[in-house]
Amino acid sequence: MRGLLIISIFATFVISCTKVTEKNIRGNWQITSQTFNGQNVTVTQFSAVWTFNQSPECLYSLDWSTSPLVHNYSLDKNNQKLTISNFIVSVDVDTFVTLNYISTITFDVEKKGKKMTWRSPGDSIVCNLELIYPDY
Repeated sequence: MRGLLIISIFATFVISCTKVTEKNIRGNWQITSQTFNGQNVTVTQFSAVWTFNQSPECLYSLDWSTSPLVHNYSLDKNNQKLTISNFIVSVDVDTFVTLNYISTITFDVEKKGKKMTWRSPGDSIVCNLELIYPDY
């Protein structure tokens, strides 16, 4: 009986450590690489409305060359999913042309360092995104 109790406590600890909480989800959203029609390009701006349970949290628009997105936000602990509505990627194709794409992306964040790929309609733009958050 004592052995079962120890195993139960250990299993509960391991499971709880793999769950994302409001405390440990704080971190950086980073666009790690991007391509346009197969060529490497620079994403000049990123905008997102963070939504949890269909309620908007805040709106961001920033230059990724100077700073990553850092925000303390709420989390649906049961769902373990982050949804970004109105996800906007602006790509400077050349001096006079900027393309804007709006989409909704969802991250499953049960595991640390979750990565995902976002593709524009027609796959002309591919962005590799990664959620990075620290251990507490």
